[in-house]
Amino acid sequence: MKRVLACLLLAAAGCAVKQKRQPAERDYRPEAEKASAKGCANLTVVLDNWKFAILSQTKNMLLFDHHTVLPDYAR
Repeated sequence: MKRVLACLLLAAAGCAVKQKRQPAERDYRPEAEKASAKGCANLTVVLDNWKFAILSQTKNMLLFDHHTVLPDYAR
C-alpha cells in the first residue's frame, strides 16, 4: 500500500512539473502597436503591381502567343 501511495505522489508531482513548463500565452499587442502602417501600405502597392503585371503578361500570352501555353488541337 505504501508503494502505491508513493507512486501516486510521484505521478502527481511529475504532472505538476509538466504544467509549470508550458509557456504562457504571448501578448502581441505591444508589438502590433509598434508596427508601421506605412510599410503595410507599401507592401500592398507592390503586391497589386505584381498582380497586374502577371495578369497582363498571361493575357497577352494567351491572346498573341497561345501556341506556347496551350496544346495544339489541330491534329
